[in-house]
Amino acid sequence: MGWGELADVLCDVRTGALVRKEAERLLRLRCGELAVGARVTLARRPSRAIVAMLRDDAESLVLEALAGNPRTTGADIAKILARSDAPPRFLAHVAASPWSVRRDVLQAVARHAHTPHAVALGIVHALSVDELRTVARDPATPRLVRTASERRLRA
Repeated sequence: MGWGELADVLCDVRTGALVRKEAERLLRLRCGELAVGARVTLARRPSRAIVAMLRDDAESLVLEALAGNPRTTGADIAKILARSDAPPRFLAHVAASPWSVRRDVLQAVARHAHTPHAVALGIVHALSVDELRTVARDPATPRLVRTASERRLRA
């Protein structure tokens, strides 16, 4: 079976649990060999197992597709944002996506070292006073974002 057929089996809730588990195992083994486009297509498939499988992918396009997956949860996005190697393009994508209505996601994007400066500064203007204090006090937050938060608090 190819990766597409394995994904079909994995996403089909009518398939028995043992068969789905074996399809997941085989797909996990093949996932590293797949081209970026195939992983993007796979990331769009509505399956919790696929989401968990691709959360650690290094490609921004794969992570962006994963963010649009209906089975992706806030916890999944938080795990990706917690990665020190999260791609800047993905961070900008999340800031402009429906995930940005979540305050924890918005703060995590603003505080990430790889977030493009323009995106991070735009987020600072959307934060509440309490959120600005939290961002300004966090030594792990990039200096530019901390300074902008402090200035906004003074204003």
